[in-house]
Amino acid sequence: AGPSRFAGELAEYSGWQSLAVGDSTQAAAYFAQAERIDGARPGPLLGMALVAATDRNAEQVAHWHQKLAEHSVDPALAAALYVRAATAQFVAGDLATAYGLAKQAQARFGQDRLAIELAAQIAQRNATDAVSASQFYAAAAAGAGSAAARLYWQIEQAAALMDAGQLRAAATLVASLVAHAPTDMRVLRANLRL
Repeated sequence: AGPSRFAGELAEYSGWQSLAVGDSTQAAAYFAQAERIDGARPGPLLGMALVAATDRNAEQVAHWHQKLAEHSVDPALAAALYVRAATAQFVAGDLATAYGLAKQAQARFGQDRLAIELAAQIAQRNATDAVSASQFYAAAAAGAGSAAARLYWQIEQAAALMDAGQLRAAATLVASLVAHAPTDMRVLRANLRL
């Protein structure tokens, strides 16, 4: 384990040096070598993500951020990396993969606001799955840690239901929100929108 670990660290170090002098092709080769030697280390994965960003390759940025997320033990960090990967796939035009990555982010850290918002926005753009945006918001509301957070997600859920043409379900939800928070301006705006 010692010599191979040292070889991986040396390859990674060489990758960072190559990246520092602007040779992204050589840096990618070194980072790939380091990743082959020890794929669990985050340094080579981060290096590959930076090389991909330097090359403006959104699919590769997403790939390497996803690999970093898969190796992360911290759920909040993993969710943030999945969101970053989903955003890169969204920019690249791959909505299906972006949606899947956003769902993975939410699965790793259920209250990650960016993950919920991104998954819901992608679902709303997908005409065949417009109702799932409201389901993301409903799940977030159910798991909310405070009344204010629950209210925020329920308002978002109502708006998504309206956008999907589910006016009866939206009206039922807004009516319950008016009963619980009759003076909240966001609730009143949702009520007027109906």
